[in-house]
Amino acid sequence: MLRFESSFCAMADFLTTSEIAQMYGLADSTVRHYRASGRLVPARRTPGGHARYAIADVIATLGSPSALTPGSRDRKSTRLNSSHLG
Repeated sequence: MLRFESSFCAMADFLTTSEIAQMYGLADSTVRHYRASGRLVPARRTPGGHARYAIADVIATLGSPSALTPGSRDRKSTRLNSSHLG
């Protein structure tokens, strides 16, 4: 398997605060609280100071997103998705 050495591919191993929040059905502020309390520790920071989290660290700390029950997802997105079922 070829491994591309670019900043895009290197960043593919990391998640933003918003990406974590979306994956786990959390508010961005909850993820920031996890960072402030030490529950989640950024693996790196961008030149602008934004936190980036290693995917493996997030899963080790919060569990697999696929292990979440359907009821634990964001209620607004659940309402939108179910309204489109017809």
